[in-house]
Amino acid sequence: MSAWNRRLRSVLDRRFVLFVLLLLALTLAGGWLSYQAYGTTETAVEQRPGPTATFVGEFDHGADVAVDGPVFAEGERLANRSTYFTRTTPVLDGRFRYTYSATGDGNLSVTATVDTVFRSVDDSGGDTGEYWRVRREVNRTSAVLAPTEELDVRFSGNVTELIDEIRRYDESVGRTPGSLEIAFVTTVTAEGTVNGEPTARSQTYRLGVDPDGSVYRVADPGPVTNETSGPPREVRVEVSPGPLERFGGPAAAVLGLLGLLSLGHLRYRGRLALDDRERATLTFERDRSEYDEWITTGRLPRETREKPTVEVDSLEGLVDVAIDSDRRVIEHESRREFVTVVDDVVYRFAPPRDPDDESDQEPIPTTDDPDESDRQSHDSSSQPITWTDREDEDARSTDSPNRD
Repeated sequence: MSAWNRRLRSVLDRRFVLFVLLLLALTLAGGWLSYQAYGTTETAVEQRPGPTATFVGEFDHGADVAVDGPVFAEGERLANRSTYFTRTTPVLDGRFRYTYSATGDGNLSVTATVDTVFRSVDDSGGDTGEYWRVRREVNRTSAVLAPTEELDVRFSGNVTELIDEIRRYDESVGRTPGSLEIAFVTTVTAEGTVNGEPTARSQTYRLGVDPDGSVYRVADPGPVTNETSGPPREVRVEVSPGPLERFGGPAAAVLGLLGLLSLGHLRYRGRLALDDRERATLTFERDRSEYDEWITTGRLPRETREKPTVEVDSLEGLVDVAIDSDRRVIEHESRREFVTVVDDVVYRFAPPRDPDDESDQEPIPTTDDPDESDRQSHDSSSQPITWTDREDEDARSTDSPNRD
């Protein structure tokens, strides 16, 4: 059994209650996390945007070529341009489209009216003033719209004729100094329910026509979007457990429970407690590591055996003797012994046999000296071999004729 195994068993045996409490806490914590993840439903209140509605109005326009020529063929369609030709494409056709979308249900009664608006504007100063205005209705359309449905209204005008008409209006008042403007203006009124709430709204969209000699320019605003939103609302939503609760909880509970069962089984079978030899070996291993700086590996001369010998119970005690005497501890590895010589006295410690090393189980030699036999019998209970026996073995090895 390795040294780390003995150290682990010693710690588990001495701190058995502490490890039981730790494993019990791990099991309970894992069980609580697992319960939070799978046994309960946690909710939280979140702020969500209120209902929204979007209203969009947009013009499409174009003109057919009325005069055949080298650039454009008669009947060719010019569409959604910023500039058209007064002589070649005099009639401007248009269509206005209106739609709305909403997060909820609802219906709107929508009316779209297209007017041709003539006016004279004073733009000489900082503020634009209007001299006169004439509005003439061109077309009107009504429909009931659900979200994403569309209403469209068509209109048309001969720009050459519209230019003559606005000049007549201006001449009728003596020709104003302002600028003359022509526009197709669409007015949309809508009433109904949007997102479950009553709604009434009105919006104006303008497509300007600006004569400029042989051409006329169209001022298209593009899609005009208006959006409304209700107040934010609170929604209670379910909170999904995180990875710690979903995986860490069950894993901690299983590990804690297995640890408790394993620890209890080892304690019940008596596999945690160390026997006397294992405790002695563990103490020796700890002292050998702790006092390594005071220990030197070497061999003592044979005459040292003739000196009085004091058997020391522990390596720690032998190191204390060496420190007090300003000596070093000599480790004789082949004999498994530690020695310190102070004056004429030899202080010796023989480490316990390794419980797992069967090779250390050597028979204790006998002697005719009763005192020596008693000392050998006493040492055999805790030491691998006595000092005198090992010295005799070295002597026999030295005298052997077969030694190289």
